[in-house]
Amino acid sequence: MKQRPPVLVFAQSGRFIAEAAALAGYPVRVADCFCDSDTQAVAEKITQLPALDQLSQSQLRQALISLSQNEPCLLLYGTGIERFYPILADLPSHITVIGNTRQTISLLRQAHRFFALLEQLQIPYPPTSLSKPTVENPLRKRLDSAGGSAVFADKRPLSPGEFYQQQITGETHSVCFIANGQDVTILGWNQQFNQSEKFVIQQIWQRDEPPVHAPQLSAMLIKLVTASRLVGINSLDYLISTDGNIYVLEINPRISASVTLLPTADWLKWHMDSCRHQSLPDITLMSDNLPVRLMHYCYADSNLVVVDEPIWPACCHDLPNPGSYIKKGEPICSLLLASDSAQACNDQLMGWQQKLLKNCLRVA
Repeated sequence: MKQRPPVLVFAQSGRFIAEAAALAGYPVRVADCFCDSDTQAVAEKITQLPALDQLSQSQLRQALISLSQNEPCLLLYGTGIERFYPILADLPSHITVIGNTRQTISLLRQAHRFFALLEQLQIPYPPTSLSKPTVENPLRKRLDSAGGSAVFADKRPLSPGEFYQQQITGETHSVCFIANGQDVTILGWNQQFNQSEKFVIQQIWQRDEPPVHAPQLSAMLIKLVTASRLVGINSLDYLISTDGNIYVLEINPRISASVTLLPTADWLKWHMDSCRHQSLPDITLMSDNLPVRLMHYCYADSNLVVVDEPIWPACCHDLPNPGSYIKKGEPICSLLLASDSAQACNDQLMGWQQKLLKNCLRVA
């Protein structure tokens, strides 16, 4: 059997992509910001990057080239490519990008181009201003970040790349989908919840049944995919206002962490095939009789230290290394839960969080 080429992974946290690639039989080499213990367990080589706001294009390019060791490699990327997509056109020929092109990401993650595209396609989005806070109740945002980390409820002067957008009361949702530049298959419908009084995402809920607004979103996705030539696994964030209107917020043109909520491990093959413009998967085989799935991000309520021999619950992922110092407000790990009801998931969450605090952490 021919040996598979190494897979390079770049993401703010590359764990779930690295695990999927290793499970599929690829040698894995990772460049991410956390170097978590479960990432180390599946990667043959790993480079810890500085925080994304301290990382330069040249640093990232050099890290990937160094990890490749001048061997033919495949590059998979996740969160973080929004800021660093220009390097996709500046990598040596032995690194093959499996994902969207620089041109597609530029179209969808530069505010002036993205909102012009939505206007052209007649897709609704919240009132937006690229210069002055002329909209009501504005948020200050940017598209080269992720997870709500660059959303602020203020009218401070805009920095390059920022824009004002009206804050609309409603529910925040996302849809995980796969595309081949022309067709779209929905993989999962999600509802998102942020940290209290912040815009940083804390929970993603996924349910098997499509929502009532599925036909409207599917039609919007077809327009966006054909106009931007999206390929692979991506996600779209949108808002449903209290009066039932749908507003598109952004597209994440890269592998979304919400794929870890899918009841199958086949998503990596689907991603690679669709990036080569092959046919899309039939998801009628995905049901696992657990219709409710939850991803919960745990954040530190105080300064914490990971104990020397932590006993992590099996549902915990993105595990910090023993002895790691975690500042108040920083992420500890993520939890993945599945059950037949939302209440059962919440009950599990409370129990596992207590065990997490008891067996893995101590106050600094």
